[in-house]
Amino acid sequence: MSLHPCIVARDRRGDKPESYPMATAPHQSASPHVRFPGASIAAQELGVHRGHLHRVLTGERQSKKLLARWKAWLKAHPEFARLQRKA
Repeated sequence: MSLHPCIVARDRRGDKPESYPMATAPHQSASPHVRFPGASIAAQELGVHRGHLHRVLTGERQSKKLLARWKAWLKAHPEFARLQRKA
C-alpha cells in the first residue's frame, strides 16, 4: 500500500519510515472527532482553506466544483477514501 507523503513519518530512531496510525488501521480514523479524514491535506492540495472545504462537505456552503474535486481527490487517495464515514 502506497501512503501519501504527508502521512509518512520517521520513528523515534529516525532510521525507518513508520506509517501514521490512521493509515495502519483503515477501518477507523485516528481520532473519533475527525469527520473527514484527509480533508486538511486535500484542502492544501486543492488550493482552498480547510474551513471552506469542511463547510462544503457539511452542507453549510454550496460548491459543486469543489465537491467534485474532493471526490476526485478521494479516488486518487484510497488510503483516505477507506476512512470516510458511510452516509
